[in-house]
Amino acid sequence: MAADAWDIRPDETSSAFEKFRLYRDAGPKRTVRTSVEAYNEAPATKNQVRAFQRLAEKYEWKDRAMAWDAELDRQRLEAEKAEVERMRERHVQQSRSLQAVGAHAVKRILEKYENNQDPEISPSVAVQFMQQGINLERLARGEATAIEEQLRGRKVVRIEWPWDISEADYGDDSPDAETALGPGADPEE
Repeated sequence: MAADAWDIRPDETSSAFEKFRLYRDAGPKRTVRTSVEAYNEAPATKNQVRAFQRLAEKYEWKDRAMAWDAELDRQRLEAEKAEVERMRERHVQQSRSLQAVGAHAVKRILEKYENNQDPEISPSVAVQFMQQGINLERLARGEATAIEEQLRGRKVVRIEWPWDISEADYGDDSPDAETALGPGADPEE
């Protein structure tokens, strides 16, 4: 298996590699001078800088360090991608929970209506839970939550739900924003 560019080379002494490692690990603003100073733990002399410069040219420090930077960037992007995927799955689970709350509320409302009891929560609030859960799940999965169209030069946004949720279906018992969304809620947000 071939070694990576930033690893010790077969013809490189451990002392030369240690000096390269200081250069490599100094990050994108690295210089030979700062590597000398890190190695000596003191200000660099011209002769020390020249000696390090010869090693840097012989062992291609600049190219190897750039390969190291690219590898670190690849690892960072891979970690970010994994974190985004974990976040997406967490959001999907949370949105499903919200949908379950809405579905349970709808079931309870129907049971109460069948028994001629006050449902204690309006159907429109229960449906709002379901709508929000569906919307959040679609967002978490990277799916569209609305369809935009151009109609006679004007943009029209059409939101599509798997069922009709018009007020006519649930009567005019929809709660005001404070009841549905909580105290101080703004229905326009």
